Amino acid sequence: MKTPYVKKVLQHFDIPEENLLGRGGESFVYEFDDEKILRIYKQGGNFNIDAVRRLKIFYDSLQTDGVRFSIPRIDEIDSYSGIYYSIEPLIRGEDMTSYLRRDPSEGELHHVLEEYANVASSVHRIVYNEGGYYGEVLANNPVRANSWADYLVLRVEKTFEKSYDILKADVENFDGLFKLWSKEVQRLRGLPAELVHGDFFPSNVIVDEVGGIQALIDFSPLTVLGDWRMDVVGAYIYLEVVDTYKPEQSTILRKIIDTRLGDTVSDDLINLYRVYYSLYFSYAKSHDANLYKWCVDNLNDVKP
Repeated sequence: MKTPYVKKVLQHFDIPEENLLGRGGESFVYEFDDEKILRIYKQGGNFNIDAVRRLKIFYDSLQTDGVRFSIPRIDEIDSYSGIYYSIEPLIRGEDMTSYLRRDPSEGELHHVLEEYANVASSVHRIVYNEGGYYGEVLANNPVRANSWADYLVLRVEKTFEKSYDILKADVENFDGLFKLWSKEVQRLRGLPAELVHGDFFPSNVIVDEVGGIQALIDFSPLTVLGDWRMDVVGAYIYLEVVDTYKPEQSTILRKIIDTRLGDTVSDDLINLYRVYYSLYFSYAKSHDANLYKWCVDNLNDVKP
């Protein structure tokens, strides 16, 4: 163990280092017992304990009677010797990205993608009564607006503080593209503000051994109140950035979406949110070259 503060918390709870389940950008996760996990937060960096507390309040407020998948919960947030940790229910299964890496059969692939589409189109059935706005629910300094269209434009303009100059250099006729997109999103005014996960990516979906979806995890600063269809579009376009992506996955998923939702999720809507996410993630050039390339390729495909 190279991280003394993690070892200190493990010793406090008498948990062996071999209980490590995974690690991410913000935490180390260990099996606490048969039903719970221990999450030890990394010290320094961008860690913000207030964000964790805000997430707990958010999860506690959600009413999930209308959905058949689980969401995370946080039972306890505390610290030991100044090191913050949380104890949470154990969610069994593996993420969908890992499932896809095993190259499932055609029937298995169709099944997991059908489950994926069903969950994406069901997130808005989770009841969250703390709204009254359009925009970010969990961000430290949330961007919010009085209409969904206004939020989308404001959010992108916020990202431009980091990415405008590089996009101008890397995307042909970028100003014309943004002007056209800003005009087209105005047709999204008048939509109800419903819960949107916002990062509906295979790694945030937990499946069982036969591809049945058990849970949706990692509600984050991307979580918003707005157009529920954004999760369906996100599920569709995020497939493309999975490391084992195959074009036939998109073909199958699109057929499933069309069968389930018809014209509710049109080509125009997919393109509108494809541009949005490409603008949103354009800050990634310095730390995720593949994601930034995906953004630029999408934007260069648009013809203002």
